[in-house]
Amino acid sequence: MCRAIDSDEESTRILFITGVLGGFTTFSTFAPDALYLFRDHRLTYAIAYVLLTHVGGLVLALNGFRMIRAIWEDS
Repeated sequence: MCRAIDSDEESTRILFITGVLGGFTTFSTFAPDALYLFRDHRLTYAIAYVLLTHVGGLVLALNGFRMIRAIWEDS
């Protein structure tokens, strides 16, 4: 029984660390890309990139929550 708990805690820890590090690497590429577009006076692309990235992320997150809720309610 203790091994199962340890294994679950290790899996949770790895998942959490991966998520946090993934978030840092995603932002570290998003920010310079947006700044380069603004710097190069490609304002239409820069604004579209920033807005679509954020709105798209929120839409995908909302769909993920809905999907999980639907799965959770079915079980």
